[in-house]
Amino acid sequence: MNQKFRIAIVMLMFVLVLNGCQETSKGETYNNEEYGFSFEIPKNWAGKYEVVEEDNKVTFYYTGYEYEGGAFQEFFKIIVMDEESYNEKERGRELLLAIEDGNAFFVVTPLDVGIADEEKSEEYSDLYINRESIKELFSMNYSKNQLGSEESVSEQELMKVNLSDSWNELWDDIVEDGINTTLSSDQIAQVNEVIAPTFTDTNDNLTVNPISCFFTSYYSSPEDMDFANFLRYFPYHSDVNDIEEFNCLKSQGNWPFGEELETTPVPIHRYLTEDIELVMWEYAGIKLEDLKDVGLDEILYLEDYDAYYNFTSDFGPGFFNCTSGEVADGTIKLYEEHGTYKVAILTLEKQNGRYVIVSHQEVDEQENDAINEVENEFDLIIKPTDSKLAEINYVDSQYILDGQTVGYVDKFARLSLDRLAGYFDFENEGNVYSKGTYAFEVHEGERVVTTYYNGQQVDDWNLSYDTIFESGDIYVVDFDIAEVLGLEKTWNPEDNSILFSGTDYSVRDFGTIDIFGYDLFLNSERPSDVDVYIYPDSGNMVMMSGHYDNELGSFVGTSQAKIDSEVTDVRIIVRNKGRILYFSVMKDVMADITKHKISTGQIGKFTYLELELPKAGYVISDDGNIYINGTISASREITVIISKDGTEVDRGQFPIVDGEFDIQMPLKGDEGVYNVEIMGEMNPYGIQELFHFYVLKQ
Repeated sequence: MNQKFRIAIVMLMFVLVLNGCQETSKGETYNNEEYGFSFEIPKNWAGKYEVVEEDNKVTFYYTGYEYEGGAFQEFFKIIVMDEESYNEKERGRELLLAIEDGNAFFVVTPLDVGIADEEKSEEYSDLYINRESIKELFSMNYSKNQLGSEESVSEQELMKVNLSDSWNELWDDIVEDGINTTLSSDQIAQVNEVIAPTFTDTNDNLTVNPISCFFTSYYSSPEDMDFANFLRYFPYHSDVNDIEEFNCLKSQGNWPFGEELETTPVPIHRYLTEDIELVMWEYAGIKLEDLKDVGLDEILYLEDYDAYYNFTSDFGPGFFNCTSGEVADGTIKLYEEHGTYKVAILTLEKQNGRYVIVSHQEVDEQENDAINEVENEFDLIIKPTDSKLAEINYVDSQYILDGQTVGYVDKFARLSLDRLAGYFDFENEGNVYSKGTYAFEVHEGERVVTTYYNGQQVDDWNLSYDTIFESGDIYVVDFDIAEVLGLEKTWNPEDNSILFSGTDYSVRDFGTIDIFGYDLFLNSERPSDVDVYIYPDSGNMVMMSGHYDNELGSFVGTSQAKIDSEVTDVRIIVRNKGRILYFSVMKDVMADITKHKISTGQIGKFTYLELELPKAGYVISDDGNIYINGTISASREITVIISKDGTEVDRGQFPIVDGEFDIQMPLKGDEGVYNVEIMGEMNPYGIQELFHFYVLKQ
């Protein structure tokens, strides 16, 4: 290179540094669908750049000057590499832009510029942006892992409009001027469709319904709702990948994590104020300034970004399942019920020409007199006996309990299992810790503990993080200790102190399980932090459900399982987190099809079924036919599958006409018991079994 252009390059690089301090005006956007990132093209690049995608590299070229051979001068390139390889590579001139879904995104700028034209060199220097500006213009907000695709972004915007229209049209159709009425089954199905916790778009991407955020806490007016719970699974968000924004967050007083973005254990979600206020105003008629600070101390806010932030990696949107409703004097009341027990009431009123939520309340004792008539008989009764607290202070990078060091910080709080277990009256011998009938064994180099009850091995309980065997002790992350010892943990972000609360329980087993066909039911009275599981050796656990009984002052719950053979052993496990409170095995549990029951009413989340025939889950056919008739919402046809001794013998498809079905089919075969399955659409799950019953052909 001659001296003239050496000087030109030096001057050019000086100008490039100065340009880095200038604000970049944004133009169009480059979107990379394969790796899910976007880059805002500077406005002054228009007509003077080219983007070339090659394998894991995206290169941005200046096209104002062409070298011999047709090559262009490079602005920079963005390279995508798996995170492990990136961490192992030798560092060079690259600048890390983001780490997302196991990939590292970094930028590399050219070492030299060889434009042999002074005018073009000056233009290149005017267009050039430094690495920090590149980082500012780079974003993972377009990530297909967050939003599915560019179509999903537009679908999300479309959902805001369509959902609002559906919301307003629904209530206008239900409420007729001056008419007090109860909601029909079709109207209940329509309500549940609009307030469903999730939606699936045309690309099969699952997204949270923003209306479900109003069901994450109870309140007598929306101003009293828990804002932290409201925001926890709010759908309109993007994740923080920008270092400058991250640095602003970690300077907040209630920042809960460490100093490095890459080591943050859960995603950091950004929620723009304008998106939050749009939803609050549309469905509750309030703005952020109207809230009464409930839950505000649990989230972060950055004024410069006008955004709120939280940290969630799980998935649990709010849920309200409408089972009945009424309209009185223009006010809509929707009820969620378990049997005769009302769980919650959602109330809506018309304000400023549209219906909005005015309260979401738990039902008090006076409104549930019916529950007092339910026979108070349970298969299991679990009661708390005594409790103990451990307050652990954080002093000089050490955790202190009763004046003794019990742990330290290693990304998370690591605490001595020996000392915490001993404090809560556990004994230990080697790696085995026990208290009463419960024991668990820690395995070095593994993330599982083996649990025991009365010396009998029950199962393996998975830990979230590795244990550290050190100086004759075992150090375990604080929330894993809470799991295996059965403790409630509270962390104070102001001083990093930890409060553990441990409770002991008594368990009374009355030795009964209700058997209806192949379905097993176990009823229990229990505290809310205790779970009751039933596991058949041949079959599977189905669900646990329950409600708070005001008279008993505890939860009343039902655990359900389904067996897939006529005889099986069934394990009953009562747990407080990972700690086993009770374990037993019922031998040779037999299915009893003569007691099989059919569930009608609300099935699934959004489908409503009523039957005229059959009247029971086990019927006798004297004429060799089966008869099925009733009504169903949200289904277009029904498929009937008839089998005997595990072999299908007949099937038929029947249309639903005006929500009704009336079916007659012959039983093709000899005398005996036939299983009849009824398949139909169960939104949002697609074609599912609606119910089944048994027929004895004589």
